[in-house]
Amino acid sequence: MGHLDRTFADGATRAAMIVAKVATEAVAVIADDDEFFRMALSAVLTQQCRIDRVIQTGSYDEALEAIRAEEHVAIALFDLNMPGMDGPAVLHHVRETCPQVDKVAVVSASRSREDIIATLAARATKAGGTVTIISSDKDLMQLVGDGVDMLDPMKNKRIGLEEVFEKFGVAPNRVVDVQSLAGDSVDNVPGAPGIGLKTAALLIQEYGDLDTLLARAAEIKQPKRREALVENAEQIRISRRLVQLDGDMPLDVALETLELKDPEPETVMGFLNDMEFRTLTKRVAERLKIDAPVLDEAKGMHVEGAHDAAPVVQQSSFDHAGYECIRDRAALDRIFATHRPDAVMHLAAESHVDRSIDGPGDFIETNITGTFNMLEAARAYWTRAGKPEAFRFHHISTDEVFGTLGDTGKFTEETPYQPNSPYSASKAASDHLVRAWHETYGLPVVMTNCSNNYGPYHFPEKLIPVVILNALAGKPIPVYGKGENVRDWLFVEDHADALLLVVEKGALGRSYNIGGENEARNIDLVRIICGLLDEMRPDGAPHDRLITFVTDRPGHDLRYAIDPARIREELGWRPSVTLEEGLRRTVRWYLDNEAWWKPLQARAGVGQRLGVKA
Repeated sequence: MGHLDRTFADGATRAAMIVAKVATEAVAVIADDDEFFRMALSAVLTQQCRIDRVIQTGSYDEALEAIRAEEHVAIALFDLNMPGMDGPAVLHHVRETCPQVDKVAVVSASRSREDIIATLAARATKAGGTVTIISSDKDLMQLVGDGVDMLDPMKNKRIGLEEVFEKFGVAPNRVVDVQSLAGDSVDNVPGAPGIGLKTAALLIQEYGDLDTLLARAAEIKQPKRREALVENAEQIRISRRLVQLDGDMPLDVALETLELKDPEPETVMGFLNDMEFRTLTKRVAERLKIDAPVLDEAKGMHVEGAHDAAPVVQQSSFDHAGYECIRDRAALDRIFATHRPDAVMHLAAESHVDRSIDGPGDFIETNITGTFNMLEAARAYWTRAGKPEAFRFHHISTDEVFGTLGDTGKFTEETPYQPNSPYSASKAASDHLVRAWHETYGLPVVMTNCSNNYGPYHFPEKLIPVVILNALAGKPIPVYGKGENVRDWLFVEDHADALLLVVEKGALGRSYNIGGENEARNIDLVRIICGLLDEMRPDGAPHDRLITFVTDRPGHDLRYAIDPARIREELGWRPSVTLEEGLRRTVRWYLDNEAWWKPLQARAGVGQRLGVKA
């Protein structure tokens, strides 16, 4: 069986995560004729989805028999490709005849792109060729060596043996062993609880390989580490099969057919036009020396590139009437009753420090009173539902609640609160409310405090968008004071991955600091952005000539820095995007998506100096 692709993640796990735990125990039934797939699904359900008992069956009939023997089944999962089964028919029949089943899903494991790449690479090297894989995907790093290297297209950097060792702490032939121990929440590889990449690398370095490590796990002196390996040995072996790429897949394509050929202009233009890649369509047309087709404006606009795959929402299409405010308790009660969530991720907040200086009232009403409303609505809903153990209230906050740091040190989860702005004070208050509702009422909560977020869709009054947009317009780029304030920058996609991990695996009542491990002075950040703009939009270069130092804002904290050791050691998360890579992606996105940010500049306060009323 080949490497399980994201169908596995998006099918089984996503379906299971919406199942609330019943009063006694949560039961799942799996029907799959592949023993390994059954074991893999079972591991994900029990380790990541809070399912207490999994019944594994090898056929549809056995699954029905098992379901009918249970009073309640949280979820039933059926293999799409099992002989004699029709996926849609299975869904309909189980729903009609088995009312004791909450959720029914059809899942499938299929060939992944990584397996195809591994197979083609193996065939090419066997034929005497050399291979360069154009990707930064860490899963492909196990293939490096013996005529195979990689090229990271974002960083324009070669990935060879040294780079793999830098990433994983082991040679490519032991990458799978390390990944099997550390797991991967994104791909739903369970790994060993509490074992991160660094620890995994140290263990493999000491014992040589995964099999030897598991055989001698009882010798390990550290109790938690020993327990994690001994009790989860089978899960680790399952993880190995999940991350091990299949380099010998049957493919209906020969190497000779992959020879680089000149593109067919009409086919290429038709595809790019259908995908609505405006800028890319123009560039390719210029390269092919043909006229670019005209995109129908009625279709809207889509973001170019794999990392910007989300559609751009035109400003005119945003319907405020379709949204509710957390200040409205009645609306929250109605939403909870209608949608019956299994988890709440509370990110709604007023967040711009400068606005909080000029108008603190909105921050008090939204961040404090709004959080109170969220907590009370969640508590009422949770109580009415019988206080299910699987329910989670995840409160997302900021590192600004801790105040400021000197030249050294980092914020930990035990750092005393010392907010210095109306914004940070309002977030500190909301943090305290969440802790109180957990301690007083038993509400199952998890909490996170993050460093400065950035990336696509960043509202244009924040520092990074201000620098980009002012530079594009030829306007002065304002830098507070001498630009020596230091922030830890976290790419938004890394933050999203961490939030999902915490809501799924975080310990109740526990807080986790999420940091980007990318400290930078404001002036250095601004200069990096200017350099990127010089490269991507050279007609305005040099853009750093626009840098203008302005009077510092009141209460401007000198330095923030987060120690993410807890989330790394307990949950296995680390940021994956460097500051240089993230800024390059961000600048590129703003250059390609003027239709999104241009209308926002008309909003009150955007493009104006705020925070001067103190």
